[in-house]
Amino acid sequence: MVNGETGLENAPSETLTLPVYVESMNTATKYPHISIRLVGEDGNAFSILARCTEAMKRNGLRDEVEAFFSEATSDDYGHLLRTVMAWFSVDEDDEDENPYACPNGCGEKYAVGGCPACGDEDY
Repeated sequence: MVNGETGLENAPSETLTLPVYVESMNTATKYPHISIRLVGEDGNAFSILARCTEAMKRNGLRDEVEAFFSEATSDDYGHLLRTVMAWFSVDEDDEDENPYACPNGCGEKYAVGGCPACGDEDY
């Protein structure tokens, strides 16, 4: 090949058409009222699946768990994440948000049993 030739200059035009694989994207979230936190949580696939299925059960969707699990596990990790985002609202990263902050706003980490600083009991 000389000077940037690709070797396809004399090929019939139909051989230059490459198949395009585009995964259909459904922009509507199936259950937008269910929020799954991905950022700042365990990113292991099984942990993500557990959080999703637990949220579904808490929201009365036990009959949908098998369909979700089957779809989410039908391909690779990227497909799992796309499935989660298609089914649920996904929390965005908010650097100012501390999911373990005391609900009274004292600034302390809220642990099991309550806040050590202000004495608020576990809710």
